[in-house]
Amino acid sequence: MSSKIILPDSLLIQQIESQFENLKTEFNAAGEAVLLDADAVETIDSAGLQALIVLIRHAQQQGKQVLWQSPSDALCQAANKLGLGSALQLDCAQPCREA
Repeated sequence: MSSKIILPDSLLIQQIESQFENLKTEFNAAGEAVLLDADAVETIDSAGLQALIVLIRHAQQQGKQVLWQSPSDALCQAANKLGLGSALQLDCAQPCREA
């Protein structure tokens, strides 16, 4: 069974500490599959991308499958600009992808 996690519109260093704790709780409570809905992400910086990488890796270590749903242009551009698309297992050419 998959659990959907809706990412906030802003994942910036100024808010990432509280957001990380909330997202971590959601990841831990998720079932075998985590569906990350990233459609609303409008602004993201390196701290936000780093937090997502940590959360995804932690979920995978727990044996969970992570899927992307509708990653926003802002997310894709930031990840690709910093060369983190691969670390996020984010393929921005597809509407829903596995991480």
